[in-house]
Amino acid sequence: WSQARRLFRESPWIQALPRFLVVPGAPSRYRIRKEPRPRYVSTLEAVALALRALEPDTPGLGALVQAFDRMIDSQVQHMPADCRPPPCPPLGW
Repeated sequence: WSQARRLFRESPWIQALPRFLVVPGAPSRYRIRKEPRPRYVSTLEAVALALRALEPDTPGLGALVQAFDRMIDSQVQHMPADCRPPPCPPLGW
């Protein structure tokens, strides 16, 4: 998050782009790192939420987030058992 904030702050051309606010209905499913604020989500989740808002008929959005969950689950399996985060609830898409 600090890198993204710095990139935004130091790039006037990025600041000039239109911005859209996407409010997630649930916390991020990214369990490996902790977001600085509850409403922050991963880039993949933000893209999926934006596409869901702009193009709700886009096929495969749920599958995209499910693939993200599987990637995270695979990474979690390589963590020491006492450090593993709990699993996410089922995807509601």
